[in-house]
Amino acid sequence: MRSLHLLVPGLFWPDPAEARAYDGLALPALSRLLGKGTAVPAGEHGVEGWLAGRWGHDPARAPVAELLATQAGLTGRPGHWLCADPVNLQPRGAELFLTEGGGLDIRDQEARDLVEALGRFFAEDGLTFVAWRPDRWLIRSDRPAPIATAPLSAVHGHPIDGLLPAGDQGIVWLRWLNEAQMLMHSHAVNSARESDGRPLINSLWLWGGGSPGTPAPSPFETVFSDDDTVAALAADLEVAPVPPSLETPLRAATRGNTLLHISQVHQAARVADLEAWRQALEVLDGSYIAPALGALSAGFVDSIALTGITGRRGVEVRLSRRDTLKFWRRPATLGASLALRGGREGSPAEG
Repeated sequence: MRSLHLLVPGLFWPDPAEARAYDGLALPALSRLLGKGTAVPAGEHGVEGWLAGRWGHDPARAPVAELLATQAGLTGRPGHWLCADPVNLQPRGAELFLTEGGGLDIRDQEARDLVEALGRFFAEDGLTFVAWRPDRWLIRSDRPAPIATAPLSAVHGHPIDGLLPAGDQGIVWLRWLNEAQMLMHSHAVNSARESDGRPLINSLWLWGGGSPGTPAPSPFETVFSDDDTVAALAADLEVAPVPPSLETPLRAATRGNTLLHISQVHQAARVADLEAWRQALEVLDGSYIAPALGALSAGFVDSIALTGITGRRGVEVRLSRRDTLKFWRRPATLGASLALRGGREGSPAEG
């Protein structure tokens, strides 16, 4: 089938109680897609779980860490892998809220220094730390890590209570996490960041420790993404960088199933910049969804789909050429769609 699938993390504003975020937001193409298409809830296991499920892995235990380690050639030595991403924890009242490392401007040397210190401290526990990139770290454990975790995308901007590691080894990993927090808090890297008025890198978030099964054939012939997780999961394909316009992905969609991962909306939501988020949605509407609808109406593709996930709330909507003829289906606003598609933000599930 000739289809274009848009994956849009951050489609909904991170705070589900802030309905005013959608006030006056004019998104005619997205409203048409949401209203005329067939929609189902998505995102129970975050963006990472949705992606893992597309390639035949257990969405509740997305094996992101081991796939990244394999991609980096790190799996020659036996072990069990977890993502251990650097984050900032900030108290707000009685709760601790998490900010992911992508919003902390972590420098290469800062990551190397902290990972080296953590590796020395935890060597006797059989843990090895690797900085995949400044804001994505991995742990290799000599022993299995049977813990339930929540994916980073489902925790960012939320209180961490109820989302911390759980399961048979949860207590052990929580103890190690507390020790890592004490080490990181007192490290020279954070002393310098505090002096510069920059947020501290004061904790780790553990996730992505599932074991890869036999991957399913790729559901897409072509994938465009700038995300390491997508590249690791779609290892059977050569993932192309996201181009500056929809022209190239649409051309690919005329030949087969195509996935385009759009990150700009998430980047604005991640730093809680409401105005930038609204502007990114307007660009999404005018520069991506509108021309995709035009290609569908002209018969260049057979269907278009959009999956938008924020935390564990999301929607997946698909529109075929036949659907466009259903005049009785009215456009639907993003805010109204949010009210109908709210997913769970609750307890940990490996992702």
